[in-house]
Amino acid sequence: MNWKGLLFGIFFLLLAMGIGPRTNIVAGLCLAAVGFISIWASFKD
Repeated sequence: MNWKGLLFGIFFLLLAMGIGPRTNIVAGLCLAAVGFISIWASFKD
C-alpha cells in the first residue's frame, strides 16, 4: 500500500471533478484517468 500514490490519485480525481464538464471534458477525463491509475498502482504494491 502506497499512501503517497493514493493521496496523489485522490487529488487528481478531485481536480478532475473541479474542472470536469463545465470547462473541458477532455482535460477532466485525462486527470481522472491519471487519478485512477495512481490509486490502482498504489493498491498493487
